[in-house]
Amino acid sequence: LSELFVVANIPENLLATATPERVRRLEAEFPFAPGERFELTFRESRGESNAVAQTFEITFTMPRPADWNVLPGMTATVIVELEATLARERIQIPTSALVADPEKNYFVWKFDPESQLVSRQAVAIGPATGEGISVLSGLAPGDLIVASGAAHLQPGMRVRMLGQPTGTL
Repeated sequence: LSELFVVANIPENLLATATPERVRRLEAEFPFAPGERFELTFRESRGESNAVAQTFEITFTMPRPADWNVLPGMTATVIVELEATLARERIQIPTSALVADPEKNYFVWKFDPESQLVSRQAVAIGPATGEGISVLSGLAPGDLIVASGAAHLQPGMRVRMLGQPTGTL
């Protein structure tokens, strides 16, 4: 065996944010060689999630190490090092605020507190995170958007804001 396969079940929340351009390093560490890491290369994704664990089976390859007798079936820990993301600097919105039109273009409803009217605002979205959906463009800090019932609105509808805004964009 000159090339070994390492198969790992990756959680969907990591897979959703681990785009190829963000991956800095992929490595495997084996229990019999603590602290020693072996470089991995992405091979394939099974493409379907495990219905119970919500993980995706990903296959990596690695060259056979000269100093260790690594055999099929041995366990390893896969270490994925990602580039820092600007997600914290990006605007995060709840998924309930995002609406898609029939052409699959995404938009949100901006709220004007003066007129109490909503207007449709196209947005470009990034990956989903634990905090919501990243908005890459289309919104500015301080914009107010409809977070609940967005799918039922029409341009120019008058709405009321309940309470105070829950966060700032």
